[in-house]
Amino acid sequence: MLKSLSPWGVITIIVICVLLWGPDWIRSTISSSKWELPGGFKFDGSQASVSFQKELGEAERIVQRANRELEEAYSAAHTFASQLRTHYDIPSLASLAAVKVASLIGNRCPPDFRLTIYIPDLVFSDRLYQFTQYYDREGRPISNGVVGRTFSIRYGIIGRVWRSGVAEIEGELISKSEAVQMSESPTDAEMERFIARRWGLTLSEAIHVKSYNSYGAIRLERADKQIGLLYFDSKLKNAFCEPGHWKELEQTISNALNEMPLLTKLVEMTNELAPLSGRIQIIRNSGTGIL
Repeated sequence: MLKSLSPWGVITIIVICVLLWGPDWIRSTISSSKWELPGGFKFDGSQASVSFQKELGEAERIVQRANRELEEAYSAAHTFASQLRTHYDIPSLASLAAVKVASLIGNRCPPDFRLTIYIPDLVFSDRLYQFTQYYDREGRPISNGVVGRTFSIRYGIIGRVWRSGVAEIEGELISKSEAVQMSESPTDAEMERFIARRWGLTLSEAIHVKSYNSYGAIRLERADKQIGLLYFDSKLKNAFCEPGHWKELEQTISNALNEMPLLTKLVEMTNELAPLSGRIQIIRNSGTGIL
């Protein structure tokens, strides 16, 4: 077959092969050069490179502008969230919720118990916004600088409960059934990698959360509206109830929350936010297939 080709045809095939599979320095030289073969075949790699660099530079400038505008949007969102907290008396209601949940846990409620509230993010549609400080079992605020943090709805336990709507209370970050997937005496690094995979965290996030063995998360709903998420945790194992009684405690806390004024105020706040429902969507699925 090659005999039937002109020499320039053979050369063209060789050049294409080099571009696809040749050494990096040869591919780089050819792809950035300009040349023409008899028969009218032309290639101008330099123009392609210049065009790509131009488009890349423009994209970078667009992203920089978008980042500045997002910073301004979040600055306004933090101010608005502060006004909402004050108007609806959310700190007092969250404090009461912490006291109530701690009382339902009973005498075994640990000293390091802490509780916070998340709401749908005010800027992005796929994030949760930490709306309150952490409160201890006596309803006292015990943290600074956490209000206004945002997390993906794919982040850890809060993301899983938010997406599924299924409340979860657990007493071990790594259960016995999961522990068998690691070595008998796992190193800290092995545990951190396992937690990162298990909960969809980065390694630095896994290092932070690995000390919190007990946790609970309940999505707050009213009339089919997702209005928030209540989260609490402790560093002690099985801090909230005996193993095997998680579902009973989940139901008890969920029933109590439905009777608390916190949910009523969050519903009112959600209704106020409804006209502002055009939150930014980073990824919108356009196909019907699932990877």
